[in-house]
Amino acid sequence: MDSSGPTHTVKKIPAAPTHPEEGVVHIPEPSAWQEGRLILFLSGCTWHTSGAAQRPVALARTFGQRGYNVMYYGSGNYDLNNYWCGGPLVVNYATLQKAMPMLMQCRGAVILGLTPPRDIAFQLQRVGWTVVYDIIDDWEAFRETGYATWYELEDEIRCMRRADVVTASAPRLVERTVELTGRRPHLIRNAGPSRPLPKKKPPRDLLIGQDGTVVYSGYMQGTWFDLELLTNTIKELPNVGFNIIGEYDKPLLARNVNMLGSLPYPEAMEYVAHCDVGIIPFRHKRLCEAVDPIKYYDYAAGGLWTVGSSVMTDLKGRPWTILGKPEARSLAREIKEALQRPRPTDEEVAAFVAENSWQVRTDEFIQCIEGEANPWT
Repeated sequence: MDSSGPTHTVKKIPAAPTHPEEGVVHIPEPSAWQEGRLILFLSGCTWHTSGAAQRPVALARTFGQRGYNVMYYGSGNYDLNNYWCGGPLVVNYATLQKAMPMLMQCRGAVILGLTPPRDIAFQLQRVGWTVVYDIIDDWEAFRETGYATWYELEDEIRCMRRADVVTASAPRLVERTVELTGRRPHLIRNAGPSRPLPKKKPPRDLLIGQDGTVVYSGYMQGTWFDLELLTNTIKELPNVGFNIIGEYDKPLLARNVNMLGSLPYPEAMEYVAHCDVGIIPFRHKRLCEAVDPIKYYDYAAGGLWTVGSSVMTDLKGRPWTILGKPEARSLAREIKEALQRPRPTDEEVAAFVAENSWQVRTDEFIQCIEGEANPWT
Protein backbone atom coordinates (compact mmCIF):
# COMPACT_ATOMS: atom_id res chain seq x y z
CA MET A 1 0.00 0.00 0.00
CA ASP A 2 1.47 3.37 -1.00
CA SER A 3 1.99 6.26 1.40
CA SER A 4 -0.96 8.20 0.02
CA GLY A 5 -3.26 5.98 2.10
CA PRO A 6 -5.83 3.37 1.16
CA THR A 7 -8.32 3.69 -1.62
CA HIS A 8 -12.00 3.21 -0.87
CA THR A 9 -14.96 1.39 -2.33
CA VAL A 10 -18.61 2.30 -1.82
CA LYS A 11 -21.22 -0.40 -2.26
CA LYS A 12 -24.97 0.01 -2.51
CA ILE A 13 -26.91 -1.50 0.35
CA PRO A 14 -28.09 -4.90 -0.88
CA ALA A 15 -31.74 -5.84 -0.86
CA ALA A 16 -33.09 -7.74 2.12
CA PRO A 17 -32.34 -11.44 1.80
CA THR A 18 -35.07 -13.89 0.91
CA HIS A 19 -35.53 -17.46 2.03
CA PRO A 20 -35.76 -20.19 -0.60
CA GLU A 21 -37.55 -22.34 1.97
CA GLU A 22 -40.34 -19.81 2.59
CA GLY A 23 -43.86 -21.05 2.15
CA VAL A 24 -46.84 -22.50 3.91
CA VAL A 25 -46.00 -25.32 6.30
CA HIS A 26 -48.23 -27.58 8.33
CA ILE A 27 -47.99 -27.55 12.11
CA PRO A 28 -47.13 -31.04 13.41
CA GLU A 29 -49.62 -32.90 15.58
CA PRO A 30 -49.13 -32.73 19.36
CA SER A 31 -47.84 -36.30 19.42
CA ALA A 32 -44.97 -35.31 17.13
CA TRP A 33 -43.95 -32.40 19.37
CA GLN A 34 -44.32 -34.41 22.55
CA GLU A 35 -41.73 -36.90 21.35
CA GLY A 36 -39.05 -34.29 21.92
CA ARG A 37 -38.43 -31.25 24.07
CA LEU A 38 -40.37 -28.23 22.90
CA ILE A 39 -39.10 -24.64 22.98
CA LEU A 40 -41.18 -21.66 21.88
CA PHE A 41 -39.41 -18.34 21.24
CA LEU A 42 -41.52 -15.17 21.39
CA SER A 43 -39.07 -12.51 20.28
CA GLY A 44 -38.76 -8.98 19.01
CA CYS A 45 -36.14 -10.07 16.47
CA THR A 46 -37.36 -10.81 12.98
CA TRP A 47 -35.75 -14.03 11.84
CA HIS A 48 -34.78 -13.30 8.25
CA THR A 49 -33.51 -9.76 8.79
CA SER A 50 -31.68 -10.40 12.04
CA GLY A 51 -29.31 -13.09 10.87
CA ALA A 52 -27.40 -15.49 13.08
CA ALA A 53 -25.92 -12.82 15.31
CA GLN A 54 -29.04 -11.77 17.24
CA ARG A 55 -29.39 -13.53 20.59
CA PRO A 56 -32.89 -15.09 20.19
CA VAL A 57 -32.15 -16.27 16.65
CA ALA A 58 -28.78 -17.74 17.61
CA LEU A 59 -30.28 -19.52 20.62
CA ALA A 60 -33.16 -20.91 18.57
CA ARG A 61 -30.74 -22.29 16.00
CA THR A 62 -28.61 -23.88 18.70
CA PHE A 63 -31.57 -25.46 20.49
CA GLY A 64 -32.62 -26.85 17.10
CA GLN A 65 -29.15 -28.27 16.54
CA ARG A 66 -29.43 -29.97 19.92
CA GLY A 67 -32.55 -31.84 18.77
CA TYR A 68 -35.15 -29.70 20.52
CA ASN A 69 -38.45 -29.00 18.73
CA VAL A 70 -38.22 -25.24 18.24
CA MET A 71 -40.96 -22.87 17.15
CA TYR A 72 -39.92 -19.24 16.64
CA TYR A 73 -42.09 -16.16 16.37
CA GLY A 74 -40.50 -12.74 15.90
CA SER A 75 -42.71 -9.66 16.03
CA GLY A 76 -41.36 -8.62 12.64
CA ASN A 77 -42.53 -11.96 11.23
CA TYR A 78 -46.14 -10.94 11.93
CA ASP A 79 -47.44 -11.50 8.40
CA LEU A 80 -44.53 -13.20 6.66
CA ASN A 81 -44.62 -16.73 5.29
CA ASN A 82 -43.84 -19.66 7.56
CA TYR A 83 -40.74 -21.72 6.88
CA TRP A 84 -38.48 -24.37 8.30
CA CYS A 85 -35.02 -22.94 8.87
CA GLY A 86 -32.38 -25.50 9.75
CA GLY A 87 -34.43 -27.02 12.57
CA PRO A 88 -36.61 -24.21 13.99
CA LEU A 89 -40.10 -23.70 12.59
CA VAL A 90 -40.44 -19.95 11.99
CA VAL A 91 -44.09 -18.89 12.07
CA ASN A 92 -46.16 -15.78 11.51
CA TYR A 93 -48.77 -14.54 13.97
CA ALA A 94 -51.75 -16.23 12.34
CA THR A 95 -49.97 -19.59 12.39
CA LEU A 96 -48.91 -19.06 16.01
CA GLN A 97 -52.56 -18.52 16.93
CA LYS A 98 -53.62 -21.63 15.01
CA ALA A 99 -50.93 -23.62 16.80
CA MET A 100 -52.14 -22.65 20.27
CA PRO A 101 -54.58 -25.59 20.70
CA MET A 102 -51.71 -27.96 19.85
CA LEU A 103 -49.30 -26.13 22.17
CA MET A 104 -51.83 -26.23 25.01
CA GLN A 105 -51.72 -30.03 24.82
CA CYS A 106 -47.93 -30.12 25.12
CA ARG A 107 -45.38 -29.10 27.73
CA GLY A 108 -42.30 -27.06 27.08
CA ALA A 109 -40.51 -23.81 27.75
CA VAL A 110 -41.21 -20.34 26.40
CA ILE A 111 -38.22 -18.02 26.02
CA LEU A 112 -39.88 -14.66 26.06
CA GLY A 113 -38.71 -11.24 24.97
CA LEU A 114 -40.69 -8.27 26.26
CA THR A 115 -42.28 -7.38 22.93
CA PRO A 116 -45.86 -8.60 22.36
CA PRO A 117 -47.48 -11.13 22.33
CA ARG A 118 -46.60 -11.70 26.00
CA ASP A 119 -50.06 -13.04 26.83
CA ILE A 120 -49.39 -16.25 24.89
CA ALA A 121 -46.51 -17.14 27.20
CA PHE A 122 -48.64 -16.84 30.31
CA GLN A 123 -51.55 -18.74 28.75
CA LEU A 124 -49.13 -21.63 28.27
CA GLN A 125 -47.75 -21.18 31.78
CA ARG A 126 -51.21 -21.98 33.18
CA VAL A 127 -51.09 -25.46 31.59
CA GLY A 128 -47.62 -26.33 32.80
CA TRP A 129 -45.16 -24.56 30.53
CA THR A 130 -42.06 -22.91 32.00
CA VAL A 131 -41.76 -19.22 31.10
CA VAL A 132 -38.30 -17.69 30.81
CA TYR A 133 -38.20 -13.90 30.57
CA ASP A 134 -34.88 -13.12 28.87
CA ILE A 135 -33.86 -9.48 29.36
CA ILE A 136 -31.53 -8.31 26.59
CA ASP A 137 -31.89 -4.52 26.81
CA ASP A 138 -32.81 -1.73 29.18
CA TRP A 139 -36.17 -1.22 27.50
CA GLU A 140 -36.98 1.90 29.46
CA ALA A 141 -33.75 3.51 28.21
CA PHE A 142 -34.55 2.18 24.73
CA ARG A 143 -37.84 4.08 24.75
CA GLU A 144 -35.97 7.24 25.73
CA THR A 145 -34.02 6.98 22.44
CA GLY A 146 -37.26 7.10 20.43
CA TYR A 147 -37.52 3.35 19.91
CA ALA A 148 -39.68 0.75 21.73
CA THR A 149 -42.58 3.19 21.91
CA TRP A 150 -44.80 0.29 23.00
CA TYR A 151 -42.86 -0.09 26.26
CA GLU A 152 -44.60 0.28 29.64
CA LEU A 153 -42.65 -0.22 32.86
CA GLU A 154 -45.60 -1.92 34.55
CA ASP A 155 -45.68 -4.58 31.81
CA GLU A 156 -42.02 -5.38 32.28
CA ILE A 157 -42.29 -5.59 36.07
CA ARG A 158 -45.21 -7.97 35.62
CA CYS A 159 -43.08 -10.19 33.36
CA MET A 160 -40.19 -10.10 35.83
CA ARG A 161 -42.48 -11.26 38.63
CA ARG A 162 -44.61 -13.82 36.75
CA ALA A 163 -41.91 -15.66 34.82
CA ASP A 164 -40.65 -18.93 36.26
CA VAL A 165 -37.09 -18.02 35.27
CA VAL A 166 -35.58 -14.59 34.61
CA THR A 167 -32.31 -14.24 32.71
CA ALA A 168 -30.32 -11.15 31.71
CA SER A 169 -27.50 -10.59 29.25
CA ALA A 170 -25.54 -7.94 31.18
CA PRO A 171 -24.75 -7.10 34.83
CA ARG A 172 -26.55 -3.74 34.66
CA LEU A 173 -29.74 -5.56 33.60
CA VAL A 174 -29.37 -7.85 36.60
CA GLU A 175 -29.00 -4.84 38.91
CA ARG A 176 -31.98 -3.08 37.34
CA THR A 177 -34.22 -6.12 37.86
CA VAL A 178 -33.19 -6.32 41.51
CA GLU A 179 -33.94 -2.62 41.92
CA LEU A 180 -37.40 -3.00 40.38
CA THR A 181 -38.54 -6.28 41.91
CA GLY A 182 -36.00 -7.60 44.42
CA ARG A 183 -35.55 -10.64 42.18
CA ARG A 184 -32.06 -11.50 40.92
CA PRO A 185 -31.95 -12.89 37.38
CA HIS A 186 -29.47 -15.46 36.12
CA LEU A 187 -26.68 -13.69 34.23
CA ILE A 188 -26.33 -15.36 30.83
CA ARG A 189 -24.12 -13.25 28.61
CA ASN A 190 -24.21 -13.02 24.86
CA ALA A 191 -21.88 -15.12 22.74
CA GLY A 192 -20.30 -15.56 19.35
CA PRO A 193 -18.99 -18.17 16.94
CA SER A 194 -18.25 -21.65 18.25
CA ARG A 195 -14.90 -21.70 16.44
CA PRO A 196 -12.25 -19.07 15.69
CA LEU A 197 -13.05 -17.27 12.46
CA PRO A 198 -11.21 -18.99 9.61
CA LYS A 199 -8.76 -16.78 7.75
CA LYS A 200 -9.49 -17.77 4.21
CA LYS A 201 -8.56 -15.65 1.22
CA PRO A 202 -9.43 -12.01 2.08
CA PRO A 203 -12.50 -10.56 0.34
CA ARG A 204 -11.47 -8.80 -2.84
CA ASP A 205 -12.85 -5.45 -1.71
CA LEU A 206 -11.46 -5.53 1.82
CA LEU A 207 -9.85 -2.15 2.46
CA ILE A 208 -6.40 -2.73 3.96
CA GLY A 209 -4.71 0.35 5.42
CA GLN A 210 -1.00 1.03 5.46
CA ASP A 211 -1.09 1.48 9.25
CA GLY A 212 -3.79 -1.05 10.02
CA THR A 213 -7.25 -2.34 9.16
CA VAL A 214 -10.34 -1.59 11.24
CA VAL A 215 -13.90 -2.93 11.06
CA TYR A 216 -17.28 -1.95 12.41
CA SER A 217 -20.10 -4.46 12.00
CA GLY A 218 -23.56 -3.54 13.20
CA TYR A 219 -26.48 -1.17 13.21
CA MET A 220 -25.62 2.43 12.32
CA GLN A 221 -29.00 4.13 12.27
CA GLY A 222 -29.93 4.17 15.95
CA THR A 223 -29.61 7.28 18.07
CA TRP A 224 -27.07 5.39 20.20
CA PHE A 225 -24.58 5.15 17.31
CA ASP A 226 -22.04 7.98 17.46
CA LEU A 227 -21.50 8.95 13.84
CA GLU A 228 -19.57 12.08 14.80
CA LEU A 229 -17.15 10.04 16.90
CA LEU A 230 -16.58 7.64 14.00
CA THR A 231 -16.14 10.47 11.49
CA ASN A 232 -13.57 12.23 13.67
CA THR A 233 -11.69 8.98 14.18
CA ILE A 234 -11.53 8.31 10.45
CA LYS A 235 -10.19 11.81 9.78
CA GLU A 236 -7.43 11.43 12.37
CA LEU A 237 -6.23 8.09 10.96
CA PRO A 238 -5.88 8.66 7.20
CA ASN A 239 -3.62 5.63 6.69
CA VAL A 240 -5.90 3.20 8.51
CA GLY A 241 -8.49 1.38 6.42
CA PHE A 242 -12.03 1.41 7.86
CA ASN A 243 -14.44 -1.29 6.68
CA ILE A 244 -17.99 -0.41 7.74
CA ILE A 245 -20.59 -3.19 7.65
CA GLY A 246 -24.25 -2.37 8.24
CA GLU A 247 -27.15 -0.34 6.91
CA TYR A 248 -26.56 3.39 6.72
CA ASP A 249 -28.43 6.53 5.74
CA LYS A 250 -25.53 8.39 4.11
CA PRO A 251 -22.14 6.96 3.14
CA LEU A 252 -18.99 8.30 4.76
CA LEU A 253 -17.06 9.68 1.80
CA ALA A 254 -13.41 9.42 2.70
CA ARG A 255 -10.44 7.83 0.96
CA ASN A 256 -9.86 5.44 3.84
CA VAL A 257 -13.46 4.20 4.22
CA ASN A 258 -15.15 1.20 2.64
CA MET A 259 -18.94 1.27 3.12
CA LEU A 260 -19.99 -2.34 2.61
CA GLY A 261 -23.66 -2.02 3.51
CA SER A 262 -25.67 -4.80 5.08
CA LEU A 263 -24.16 -8.26 4.59
CA PRO A 264 -25.26 -11.77 5.58
CA TYR A 265 -23.65 -12.69 8.86
CA PRO A 266 -21.25 -15.35 7.46
CA GLU A 267 -20.04 -12.92 4.80
CA ALA A 268 -19.57 -10.13 7.36
CA MET A 269 -17.39 -12.45 9.43
CA GLU A 270 -15.10 -12.99 6.43
CA TYR A 271 -14.22 -9.30 6.60
CA VAL A 272 -13.86 -9.33 10.39
CA ALA A 273 -11.42 -12.24 10.19
CA HIS A 274 -8.95 -10.18 8.15
CA CYS A 275 -8.99 -6.98 10.21
CA ASP A 276 -6.81 -5.89 13.11
CA VAL A 277 -9.21 -3.93 15.33
CA GLY A 278 -12.99 -3.90 15.78
CA ILE A 279 -14.70 -0.75 17.01
CA ILE A 280 -17.91 0.06 18.92
CA PRO A 281 -18.49 3.84 18.64
CA PHE A 282 -21.61 4.31 20.78
CA ARG A 283 -22.96 7.50 22.32
CA HIS A 284 -23.05 8.17 26.03
CA LYS A 285 -26.60 6.98 26.65
CA ARG A 286 -27.99 4.95 29.52
CA LEU A 287 -29.03 2.27 27.05
CA CYS A 288 -25.39 1.52 26.19
CA GLU A 289 -24.42 0.96 29.83
CA ALA A 290 -26.59 -2.18 29.83
CA VAL A 291 -25.28 -3.72 26.61
CA ASP A 292 -23.18 -6.86 26.26
CA PRO A 293 -22.31 -6.31 22.60
CA ILE A 294 -22.40 -9.41 20.43
CA LYS A 295 -19.93 -7.79 18.07
CA TYR A 296 -17.30 -7.99 20.83
CA TYR A 297 -17.52 -11.79 20.70
CA ASP A 298 -17.35 -11.72 16.90
CA TYR A 299 -14.27 -9.52 16.97
CA ALA A 300 -12.59 -11.72 19.59
CA ALA A 301 -13.31 -14.84 17.52
CA GLY A 302 -11.30 -13.19 14.74
CA GLY A 303 -8.41 -12.41 17.08
CA LEU A 304 -9.12 -8.66 17.02
CA TRP A 305 -8.74 -6.09 19.73
CA THR A 306 -11.98 -4.21 20.47
CA VAL A 307 -11.96 -0.44 20.93
CA GLY A 308 -15.16 1.00 22.37
CA SER A 309 -16.57 4.23 23.70
CA SER A 310 -16.10 4.82 27.42
CA VAL A 311 -19.83 4.24 27.94
CA MET A 312 -19.30 0.52 27.20
CA THR A 313 -18.45 -0.10 30.83
CA ASP A 314 -19.33 -3.80 30.69
CA LEU A 315 -16.30 -4.33 28.43
CA LYS A 316 -13.84 -2.88 30.92
CA GLY A 317 -11.21 -5.43 31.91
CA ARG A 318 -12.37 -8.08 29.45
CA PRO A 319 -9.86 -9.72 27.10
CA TRP A 320 -8.47 -7.59 24.27
CA THR A 321 -10.48 -4.44 24.96
CA ILE A 322 -9.56 -0.77 25.19
CA LEU A 323 -12.12 1.91 26.04
CA GLY A 324 -11.98 5.54 25.04
CA LYS A 325 -11.82 8.46 27.43
CA PRO A 326 -15.01 10.14 28.67
CA GLU A 327 -15.99 13.11 26.50
CA ALA A 328 -13.42 12.08 23.86
CA ARG A 329 -14.21 13.28 20.34
CA SER A 330 -12.26 10.47 18.70
CA LEU A 331 -11.08 6.89 19.26
CA ALA A 332 -7.90 7.43 17.24
CA ARG A 333 -5.52 7.19 20.21
CA GLU A 334 -7.08 3.95 21.42
CA ILE A 335 -6.99 2.42 17.93
CA LYS A 336 -3.31 3.30 17.60
CA GLU A 337 -2.67 1.64 20.96
CA ALA A 338 -4.57 -1.48 19.93
CA LEU A 339 -2.63 -1.71 16.66
CA GLN A 340 0.63 -1.67 18.62
CA ARG A 341 -0.36 -4.37 21.07
CA PRO A 342 0.31 -8.05 20.31
CA ARG A 343 -2.59 -9.94 18.80
CA PRO A 344 -4.03 -12.81 20.85
CA THR A 345 -2.52 -16.16 19.95
CA ASP A 346 -4.50 -18.85 18.14
CA GLU A 347 -4.59 -20.81 21.40
CA GLU A 348 -5.98 -17.84 23.32
CA VAL A 349 -8.68 -17.23 20.73
CA ALA A 350 -9.63 -20.92 20.72
CA ALA A 351 -9.93 -20.91 24.50
CA PHE A 352 -12.07 -17.76 24.42
CA VAL A 353 -14.58 -19.07 21.87
CA ALA A 354 -14.79 -22.41 23.69
CA GLU A 355 -16.08 -20.54 26.74
CA ASN A 356 -18.24 -18.00 24.89
CA SER A 357 -20.18 -19.83 22.18
CA TRP A 358 -23.95 -20.01 21.75
CA GLN A 359 -23.65 -23.72 22.53
CA VAL A 360 -22.30 -22.82 25.98
CA ARG A 361 -25.06 -20.25 26.51
CA THR A 362 -27.69 -22.81 25.49
CA ASP A 363 -26.34 -25.14 28.18
CA GLU A 364 -26.72 -22.31 30.69
CA PHE A 365 -30.36 -21.78 29.66
CA ILE A 366 -31.07 -25.50 29.96
CA GLN A 367 -29.58 -25.57 33.46
CA CYS A 368 -31.76 -22.62 34.50
CA ILE A 369 -34.93 -24.12 33.03
CA GLU A 370 -34.40 -27.60 34.46
CA GLY A 371 -33.24 -26.23 37.78
CA GLU A 372 -36.36 -24.14 38.36
CA ALA A 373 -39.25 -26.20 36.98
CA ASN A 374 -38.32 -28.86 34.48
CA PRO A 375 -41.15 -28.95 31.91
CA TRP A 376 -39.77 -32.03 30.16
CA THR A 377 -40.02 -34.52 33.01
